[in-house]
Amino acid sequence: MKCVAVSLETLDPEGVEIVSDVTDSLGRLLAKAPCVLEPNLKKLLLARGVRYVYIRSCADTPRSFDNEALEKELELLKKRLILLAPHDREGDFVKMVVETVRGAYQKEEVLPEHRD
Repeated sequence: MKCVAVSLETLDPEGVEIVSDVTDSLGRLLAKAPCVLEPNLKKLLLARGVRYVYIRSCADTPRSFDNEALEKELELLKKRLILLAPHDREGDFVKMVVETVRGAYQKEEVLPEHRD
């Protein structure tokens, strides 16, 4: 399990799991890991001078995505690519890039066809 130090001030307390014991400057235990960061605990830790806490790295969790959000992003990508590639009359370049991005999000191996 990889852990990352994150600024306590920037954390949204809802559902974040702290994976390392939290102590104050004198070494007193303030929160025993693992524990869920809640608003009251966050206030207490900030009041005691805690600046950072260790949470599980996002790299440890499988990437998930929302299909609707992905499709919206892909539509925006298409519009940008069309502006960047006006010579691509048939849209082959745009289709290839969009399908490559879609495949990456869906963890499929997408390779463009080779054309001679």
